Amino acid sequence: MGNAKDEALPIPVVASEKYPDFHAGPYNYCHEWGRLKVGQAVTLQVSADAADTRICGVTGLSLVRAAGRSGRRIQKVSYGAMSPLQRPVGEDPSHWGRYDVAGHSTIYIASTAEGAYAESLANQRISNRLKTIRLSDVFDDSESRDSPDTVLAAVKKEWDQLFGGMTPGKVVLGWRDARLEYPMTLPKEGWLVDIEASSSIAVINASMRSELGDLGIDYLTVGDLRGDQRAVTTAVAGWIHSQVLEDGSLPHGIVYGSKHGTDYVCWAIWLRKVDDGKDPQAEPTKAGAGIEIRLPHHNRPLAKVAQHFGLKIY
Repeated sequence: MGNAKDEALPIPVVASEKYPDFHAGPYNYCHEWGRLKVGQAVTLQVSADAADTRICGVTGLSLVRAAGRSGRRIQKVSYGAMSPLQRPVGEDPSHWGRYDVAGHSTIYIASTAEGAYAESLANQRISNRLKTIRLSDVFDDSESRDSPDTVLAAVKKEWDQLFGGMTPGKVVLGWRDARLEYPMTLPKEGWLVDIEASSSIAVINASMRSELGDLGIDYLTVGDLRGDQRAVTTAVAGWIHSQVLEDGSLPHGIVYGSKHGTDYVCWAIWLRKVDDGKDPQAEPTKAGAGIEIRLPHHNRPLAKVAQHFGLKIY
């Protein structure tokens, strides 16, 4: 997983018996190229991600090279891009981030601005259950002619009276004003663990049998990793955090797919130097100057997420 790096490779066209004028060989003929002459060279976009991935010879985990990849992070100005809460040891992790580690600091980055907005705004969506629960199923005295049909309609009516039109599904101006969009750069050297790769899942299952069993997990799957049981995801993160890779380094963090869409790639980055008492500037992960979050008609990634989530952004 990660950002694809494409490189153009000239592939000579070789004639075949069935299609003497078309490309044959390791790449099948593609109709979008049109008719190709024998000996003609074509340019293919070949993903270079394979060179950036490997299986660790010591841990067996699937690794992705950090390689200075760029991403985006949405965060409150009051916190800043590189000042997350350090999670206390022994605290209930139910409200932690997906791959937070006890006693350590974690930041979350998406590979695109759209992915960053999706992760940040997901909790603003209106629940499907709220849209369908009838008010009469909740309150016995809601049968008057003027009563709204659903709980959502009732909430909207009350909020409209209390807050002057700011009903569920509308994101107040204060949300944008309190946050910035930060350009982020991953470390130039080192590795991330592709936690959802089959090899990583197999290693985790083999290495954490008793811990996972105690958490009610018979066999860890991607569904568990993308689920909401933080006791599971943070336990797995804690085990990965402590692993020493075959080159003697510690993983920078975890690469994983967002549960809001497989096209959103996310990174959980552990700030090990901050945890050692050093300044955030000492971290190999770098944050650029924060960018103002503009309204959707000036901000295409935000507009797309707002459309997907059914939100009105002020």
